[in-house]
Amino acid sequence: MDFNKLDDNTKQQLHEEIVSHANSIGGNNFFLQMIEDIKKEKPSPLINKSGAFHYSKGKVTLSKSIFKDTLALLVDAMRREEKTGDMLNGINPKEYKAVMNMMRA
Repeated sequence: MDFNKLDDNTKQQLHEEIVSHANSIGGNNFFLQMIEDIKKEKPSPLINKSGAFHYSKGKVTLSKSIFKDTLALLVDAMRREEKTGDMLNGINPKEYKAVMNMMRA
């Protein structure tokens, strides 16, 4: 998604949503600190088996863990969508099944 190409109403809606989420965890600085800590962490905290990620200002708990191959499929699908506009455009049937299972999960 290219933020600059969105219309003003969508930009305003996204802004309000992000601000409300940031305020729910303690404000903009806490939100930005969480994002920086998640980006620094290797391997990604999304694939942590326990579903918990501790950062400097708090803790994030996921109800379901994500496997490494599912995360890789998701990243590839997002890149494909940015380039072509569709996650499923131009993939072979074997990959199609894997992407559909990833989307269901």
